[in-house]
Amino acid sequence: MTTAAKSRMPLDPALLLVVPAAAFMLLLFVYPFLYGLLLSFNPKEGGWLANYKFFFTTDNEWPTIWTTLKLALPATLINVGFALPIAYKMRVKSRYQRWITTILVVPITLGTVLIAEGMLIYFGPKGWLSQALQFFHLYDGPIRLTHNYWGVLISLVISGFPFAFLLILSYITGIDPVLARAAATLGAGPKSQFRHIYLPLLAPGLAMCFCLAFVQAFSVFPSAILLGSPAGPTRVISIAAYEAAFEQYDYAL
Repeated sequence: MTTAAKSRMPLDPALLLVVPAAAFMLLLFVYPFLYGLLLSFNPKEGGWLANYKFFFTTDNEWPTIWTTLKLALPATLINVGFALPIAYKMRVKSRYQRWITTILVVPITLGTVLIAEGMLIYFGPKGWLSQALQFFHLYDGPIRLTHNYWGVLISLVISGFPFAFLLILSYITGIDPVLARAAATLGAGPKSQFRHIYLPLLAPGLAMCFCLAFVQAFSVFPSAILLGSPAGPTRVISIAAYEAAFEQYDYAL
């Protein structure tokens, strides 16, 4: 086939299906990111790096990055760490698989605000957990699991676990079980099958799941306000951005 004939080949119609998704990504993700990036180099006062200089030299601004990391990274490790063995056990169809999967993914349907309200009722100083422990004389004082670091972390685990579980479950059920059965015929036990077959094939999916779960946890905002201390130990970067944009009206910062 000549070069001229190749150039006249019709475009695959299936490629047109990518256009709506690409337009959606450009409109809702790429454009806001580029617009915000360019806006950050146009501060109200000072040179083009004035916003970055202010952020990284102000005592109550730059620590928000570290605070957010201290919340997002442990929550991601916990979610992925617990989701992996559970999804591995749930890869085989059974009579209870559908019910267990439904129970595990229920928190994703509740939303962050509803989860926070439930935690305030259950984990609060006068909540059900504290009253139950005091009733059975297991703990005398009130348990403080809200309006601090632990409240936000627990909320991120509850809301983020179903997301990580569904991703890993979709990856692990896509692995052909014939590979494990072939290894079993050669004498490989369940641990060896997981270590030498499932884990290497799951590595790309686990990396993607970790990144997506981390981004989800890094953008924590409602939990940090409702269950944390926005002016104290849980002042994350999203709260700093909200204060700059809607309290100081400095959108560039």
